[in-house]
Amino acid sequence: MVVHNMNKDQSLYLQYIEALIIGFIAAFIIHNTFWQSDMGIIHSILESLSLFIGVAIFLITWNTINEIPEINHLLGFAILAVVIFDACHMYLFSITFNPLVESGDLTLKFWYLARLTKVIALFLMSANISITKFNRWTNLIVTIIFAVGTSLALIRYYKLIFPFYTEYGFTWQHKVAEALIIILVILSLFKMRNKINDDIIMGNRHFFMALLIMISAQVILIFPTNYHSINCLYALILKIISYYFLYKSVFVSCVKYPYKMLED
Repeated sequence: MVVHNMNKDQSLYLQYIEALIIGFIAAFIIHNTFWQSDMGIIHSILESLSLFIGVAIFLITWNTINEIPEINHLLGFAILAVVIFDACHMYLFSITFNPLVESGDLTLKFWYLARLTKVIALFLMSANISITKFNRWTNLIVTIIFAVGTSLALIRYYKLIFPFYTEYGFTWQHKVAEALIIILVILSLFKMRNKINDDIIMGNRHFFMALLIMISAQVILIFPTNYHSINCLYALILKIISYYFLYKSVFVSCVKYPYKMLED
């Protein structure tokens, strides 16, 4: 059993390295072909992939909510809020407004808000803390009110928050904020390390992989100075990959696991 688990752990980390390499190759190719000239279009396409997977995660959770543990509900509704924040980020990135520096600042704050919301939800799940105590319709209404209300407040009052982006590029405050997400992901990984082979919660191997990729994306985001950097593109691609593993995690725990229990 110990040898079997060691082999599975080795396979997990090899898969992690493979995902990083594939993501970097994709980022390198896109950056040297389309990113500089068609950054807005490429960004919208890549973000749309994340939105599509996010909606799929929410729908799976929504349709299996009576068959899965309560702790698993949190990710589905949190991802819905993340989808709304990311949709705002994608829209603002595509239109821009004057002054351009303020446009870039607001866009970056929405991107950060989406990732922070997701990481907080994953941390709460890793700590087995559930905050979805009501029925799914109440949770849906609360989630939408929270996401839309927060988005409107950020659009109106974003200048009251320290700047993430100036004419000189990404600020040190942005880097500190990114470090906060890194800390939360590390804490989540630490709490999930003994649950890696558990399918009944979102703490299975795919969930762990998503966390590993997320922390890599966050580390990368500390270094770029502007949106044109390959680091931003690489982090965006890693975000899609992490969403993919989150989707697999949801599918295993919400779809495969209940059928497995019935067979047993």
